[in-house]
Amino acid sequence: MLSISYFTLSFALTLWFSRFLLRYLDPTSFLDHPNKRKIHHTPTPRFGGMAFSIIIIVLGWFLVNTSGIYTWYFLGAMGMFILGAIDDYNDISWRYKLPIQLFIGTLIVIQFFPHIETVVFFSKTLPLSQLALMIIFVFWFIGISNSINLIDGLDGLAGGFMLLVSFAAAIMGFIAGNVGFMYINILFIAALLAFLHFNQRPAKFFMGDSGSLLLGYHLAVLPLLFVTKNSGIDSIIDITPFLLLSSYLITDTIRIFFIRIREGKHPFEPDQGHLHYQLYNYGNSHNGTLITIFSLCGIGCIL
Repeated sequence: MLSISYFTLSFALTLWFSRFLLRYLDPTSFLDHPNKRKIHHTPTPRFGGMAFSIIIIVLGWFLVNTSGIYTWYFLGAMGMFILGAIDDYNDISWRYKLPIQLFIGTLIVIQFFPHIETVVFFSKTLPLSQLALMIIFVFWFIGISNSINLIDGLDGLAGGFMLLVSFAAAIMGFIAGNVGFMYINILFIAALLAFLHFNQRPAKFFMGDSGSLLLGYHLAVLPLLFVTKNSGIDSIIDITPFLLLSSYLITDTIRIFFIRIREGKHPFEPDQGHLHYQLYNYGNSHNGTLITIFSLCGIGCIL
């Protein structure tokens, strides 16, 4: 019953807050203007992520974090959301965003990795030291946190992708009896469904960095969120399911970074090299592109 209540509350509040922002918030400072690497043709507000991010953080803090075990998660979520909202309001360079993300990731690493003794991948224990695990996680955190922003190029793509991932994660939490993990993902499912109501083509607004950075953050810390329980932090973490959930993002991000470096471009500078742009330009089909990518994501979720 609680899961239904959390779902209904998250969906209804995100729906209401989205309408509120569309009606009363001046979009002038939040407009995403068309250019040669973007598909949309008219300036579109990019404050959609503010609606679902604020609702998820507030509801999660007061409904799920009653015992305080998820305080680290929601503080990190607030930091990433604020960073994204500032970037939406006044574009800031990755040179300023990267150190802040490194700071947040490092704080999380320092809290967790003294407790985690074993990392398992496909039933094999990885022979890595604590220091190596901490460094690898920071790289993972930076890469995955920004990966949702990299695929946020088509109406409904990033939100739909994370909707599938959150649904799979909620089922994982239910099967494992990890209620808090399940509830947090239910909040994401409901809020993203409400967001997608306004983000379907043609979108009334985009999620912007305030939304994409929160979603990326959520995906990046899912393994740590899963081992956080009322009894304490598990000493064994199995990263297999989380790599499978992120497999499309990992493949596309690594692919595009190597292509940019090979072509003499800066790896952090945006372009139309991502798979969703390639599929769209090849078939000129918005729905066909979404179905293809959601199918690839679905395979990872099922596995």
